[in-house]
Amino acid sequence: MQVFTTQAQNGPSLWAGVDAMRSLEAKGRSEQAKQLAVKVQEVANAQLDESGDSEEVHVALGVAAQVLHRDYLAIHHLKKALEFGPDNLDTRISLASVLSGKGKHGEACDLLLEKREMFEGDPRFDYALARSWINSGESEKGVSSLEAQLKRDPSNRRVFDDLLDLYLRGGALEQASVLLDQLVLSGEISEAEKLIHLIDSSLEAGELQKARGYIRNARKQKFEQAPIDQREVRVYDALAKEAWAQEQQSRALLYWKRALAIDPKSHYLQRRVGSAHVAKGEYEEGLKHLKGLLETKPADPEYYIDLAYSFHATGERELAYKILLETQNVTEKSGNMAASQRIREVLAKLYEKDKREEVASE
Repeated sequence: MQVFTTQAQNGPSLWAGVDAMRSLEAKGRSEQAKQLAVKVQEVANAQLDESGDSEEVHVALGVAAQVLHRDYLAIHHLKKALEFGPDNLDTRISLASVLSGKGKHGEACDLLLEKREMFEGDPRFDYALARSWINSGESEKGVSSLEAQLKRDPSNRRVFDDLLDLYLRGGALEQASVLLDQLVLSGEISEAEKLIHLIDSSLEAGELQKARGYIRNARKQKFEQAPIDQREVRVYDALAKEAWAQEQQSRALLYWKRALAIDPKSHYLQRRVGSAHVAKGEYEEGLKHLKGLLETKPADPEYYIDLAYSFHATGERELAYKILLETQNVTEKSGNMAASQRIREVLAKLYEKDKREEVASE
């Protein structure tokens, strides 16, 4: 690997080393960038000892530290570099990036805004400022800036990708669809992949009805259905949980049954359907789904409570008590006292029920 020296020594300058490190990082060649950073650091430290402070030395040491993830050292040297060259945009962007990475988003924004009048319109500055706004929670400003940048230069792929990601994560489905259409037209993604992106974004944003609409659209196409099946299960599960939270047990059960029909091997869905039946007092139906899961040894004590209720209601009372007592023993050994107390309450409730029935039968 080439060792970087100063221009006065008739070799490549430290500036060239800085450019090379940044280039390697941008290409994802981080290991090579780190190897080069160690070399640049050695030369820059030697020059610092020999000639003292300079912009070139501190930029080199700052960027090398940034590449090596020595963030506080990077901040120190990049700040020193700005004292020598306050109008160096690349140094300012590097420092803003490190500050933002340490959670100092406001300081990163201020650092860029300080020179906004000078650098606004430069794609590097505009992009860095937009990212700083987004990182600091001012997403509207950041997205608006990225949209303006993409309008000025539709070929800017970094801005395009960032905007698409922000639209998808933010549930801006119409805007995301426009960008995804461009990728479909260019052949980079298929129509199926576009719909999957939109379904996932809808789910993330809690737009369950929109997700169902995209799924219906996907069902009409000749796509591989497995990825669509997975997402439809997630939609039904989310709808069921929503209904359950509103104490609409029948509706929740209906959605979980639909999900189970798509993925009949899912232990999670079998448990959900079984527990929903138990909650409705439909113990025989609940038992059909819960009993088969016993061999998988679920960790959740609530499973064993539902199972015990089902056995008790269908006449297998001794088995119900055995399950509850064994589960209580496990929860106490593991220190889960809340679950242990819950089981005590269930045991007391079932004992009381049995006692009342015995008295009534005498």
